[in-house]
Amino acid sequence: MSEEELKPFRAFVVGGMRQLYFHWPKTDELFTLKDTWLHGRLNMFGTFRIIRVERDGLRLAGTMEELKKKGYMFMPM
Repeated sequence: MSEEELKPFRAFVVGGMRQLYFHWPKTDELFTLKDTWLHGRLNMFGTFRIIRVERDGLRLAGTMEELKKKGYMFMPM
């Protein structure tokens, strides 16, 4: 089984709340964590540790291109 790194990004619309997403550059897919408590904590405080998550622990949120078309901007973390 191979591991792949997802890139954390914050997405936001001007004047709106920032939302944390994990981007898989190979497919342009964006994910959130199914563990909403951990996702909220990471969104608020971040982390300096590596987080290992299985594919079934992720929730597909669309693609980065789709959010860009909706007017979202992205900041790498």
